[in-house]
Amino acid sequence: MSRRLSSTSNHSLCSQGPVIINPLGGEGSQQSKPCKQAAHWTDEETLVLLNFLTGQSQGDGDNYKKTTWMAAESHMDIKFKTVKGGAKNTETCERQYQLVRFHLLLTSSNLILTIGVDEE
Repeated sequence: MSRRLSSTSNHSLCSQGPVIINPLGGEGSQQSKPCKQAAHWTDEETLVLLNFLTGQSQGDGDNYKKTTWMAAESHMDIKFKTVKGGAKNTETCERQYQLVRFHLLLTSSNLILTIGVDEE
């Protein structure tokens, strides 16, 4: 079998045939999943989450165990009966924590870099 590159070929050298693209989105006959509504976090909700996590023991390194995220979800449900946007579930609680943690690390890194620069 020859693997010559042809200027008239529509396929890559190792193609298994044409790719059929659904004009409504997705490839082939796969159904696209409905998008979940994004959770909107207020400052108060973020502080409640962080205060809750402060009282919890961390699992591996800087990460919390799944049971902690499940408890955080329950805690948020009890504290906030009405929320804007999507639900504050285990996934969104963990993402919000990671986002806040990232911003804190970035801010502290920038502060250290700024302090470390010699004034001339």
